[in-house]
Amino acid sequence: MKLIFAILVAMNLLGCSSTTEIYNQSICLQSLDQAREVGSEIFHSSFGSRVSYWAYGDANVSIKGIGLKWDGKNFNHSEYCPKGGYPLVILLDTEAAGEDSERILSWAKIVLKRMLKDRNVELLD
Repeated sequence: MKLIFAILVAMNLLGCSSTTEIYNQSICLQSLDQAREVGSEIFHSSFGSRVSYWAYGDANVSIKGIGLKWDGKNFNHSEYCPKGGYPLVILLDTEAAGEDSERILSWAKIVLKRMLKDRNVELLD
């Protein structure tokens, strides 16, 4: 029984160690409420499709594993905004995105900044 338990723990640890998400700090906003509201609105306003359009020239190409984090529950916001504020963090599963990961992250950051500008959101430096 102990052997089976040890094997299961080892398999779980291997699964955790092969996580391929990239957290790319993008933008620091003035308040947690603003980060939550704006992050949710942007994500649900075709963020992934817009990134796809700029990365591939086609909004219908699905980018698997792209997302945004904004609530600070699963990460320390001061890690991303050391001067203060609350971040919108771009997430990307690099395993799903493959060798296009850097290009996707680059366009995702540009798209996010543009969507924030369109909403007249003031950013912290």
